[in-house]
Amino acid sequence: MIDSSMILAQYIFADPFRIDRRDDSEENTSGEDRRQTIGKAGKVYFAAYTERDFEDYEQVRLIMARLATPAERRSYNGTDKKNSKGWANRTKVRAD
Repeated sequence: MIDSSMILAQYIFADPFRIDRRDDSEENTSGEDRRQTIGKAGKVYFAAYTERDFEDYEQVRLIMARLATPAERRSYNGTDKKNSKGWANRTKVRAD
């Protein structure tokens, strides 16, 4: 069975306000360069992914996705300065 969070989370990469950071967590034991991102696709989602470069294109491999926690939603909305360490806007700056 396919997890609906994985399907919906694909769309967060199109969110112009998504935030992104390098995955330096202890759970990343693979040794590959992984990223974490938070973006909106109807609801706010958290996802871990890696980027793979091929000759003609770049591919994003989605490792896991889930609904964002309250703290992650605050980071996405820019209201949690204490726990927002490392997050950066991936595309545009939000105009408040």
